[in-house]
Order: sequence, then structure tokens, then C-alpha cells
Amino acid sequence: MKHKDIFWRVILIGVIFYGSGLSYGVGFEEDARRYYKQARQYSECSLNDTGSGNYRSMARDYYNKAIRQAQRALEGYVRSGDENKARQMRDLIASARRESKDLRRAGKIADKKREENIADALWDRKLAKGMTMRHVRRIMGSPDKIITNTGSQFRREEWVYRNKPNEGTWFYVYFTDEGLVNFWEEYKRR
Repeated sequence: MKHKDIFWRVILIGVIFYGSGLSYGVGFEEDARRYYKQARQYSECSLNDTGSGNYRSMARDYYNKAIRQAQRALEGYVRSGDENKARQMRDLIASARRESKDLRRAGKIADKKREENIADALWDRKLAKGMTMRHVRRIMGSPDKIITNTGSQFRREEWVYRNKPNEGTWFYVYFTDEGLVNFWEEYKRR
């Protein structure tokens, strides 16, 4: 008799919360806000980094997740009659859609600028962020040494060029996972 009583109390509490939409909306709202925050961080990174294509893709994925979760939260809040929370979720959905669209537009502009910078650097026979390995070979020739770093989710390369053999100066070119130039540096051995 005792177990049946507890069972029905749990069922009753679940029906009350689910029927009100309160717990249903709150959990999804937290997820939606977390995804939205993550999307904004990836969006910022996409504008500042060479491998921005990955960041833009991740930002779009998180914006889409935020929209889906916010829509689920909105359903719960509408069902419970909480208009204030429902309005907040509608605003979050609209913001996520707008920012995702802006991100796509900014990405096209950034890609075009990067291509122009690479073309100018190739003309001047200089390195530029975002160049492919083929571009680097065309400018600097084959590297003296290739160092490959691999992990479960990435494969990165460092190309080493000997600048001045008598002085022991080395030039390192570092590539992203996609095989694009990330940065380069000169290293002098002592």
C-alpha cells in the first residue's frame, strides 16, 4: 500500500508540472540561453581567426540548437500562460535568427577580404594568414622538415625552413587543421 501511494504522488506531481508547462519550459530555456551564449562566442572567434570557417559552422549549429530549445520552452510557457517568459523566448528566437543571418553575411565578406589579402601576398611573394600549403610551397619552396601533430580530432603541420645555415636560423610555418597558414615565426638557435 505504501509503494502505491508514493507512485501515485509522483505521477500526480509530474502531471501538475508537465500540465502547467513550468518545468517543461524552464529546462529548455536554460539550454537555449546556454546554446545562444556559446553561439555568440564562436561567432566572435570566427571574425578573429584564420580557421574561421569552422567557428562559423559551429556558431550556426549552436544558433540552431538555441532556436530549437527556445521554441520548446516557448511551447511550455504558452501552455502555462506565462506571457512574460514566452515573450523572452520569442525575442531570443528572433535574435538568434538575426545573428545567424548576420554571421553568414559577415563570413562572405571576411572570406572575400582574406582572398584579396592572399592574392596581394602571393604577388609580393610574402606569407599571409589563410594561405594553403600549395601557396607556401610556391613562395618558399619545399620545407627542410615537416612536423606533424595528430590527435583524435585534429592533424596539424609545422613546416621548417633553414634560413641561414651558418647562423643557425630556422623559419617555422604553422598550419591549421584545414591546412591553412595560421602563423609563422623565425627561431634562432643558440
